[in-house]
Amino acid sequence: MEPTANPNRPTLVDGPKVISADSLPRLGKFEGFREFRDLLHEQEDLVFSNMVRQLATFALGRSMDFTDDENLQQIVAKTKADGGGLKTMIRELVASDVFARP
Repeated sequence: MEPTANPNRPTLVDGPKVISADSLPRLGKFEGFREFRDLLHEQEDLVFSNMVRQLATFALGRSMDFTDDENLQQIVAKTKADGGGLKTMIRELVASDVFARP
């Protein structure tokens, strides 16, 4: 389903055109946002792992290292099992050993 144009949206005429086509290492090329989203969807585990790692780094104020990997993967697994929402991911992070022992 294609979105319809919003007639109230102003038309921007200044500045260079956005080039939305590019490529990602090990993932391939994409021509626009929808293809980019589809590529990321194919790598859902990688996206979830990175999101948990970044949230934990921010929440704890320190970088995650190899000793945290098992706990982070458990958070990913529990988040995906519960439907994959950000709210679930944050709840699982706060309830994890990583958060309990910073």
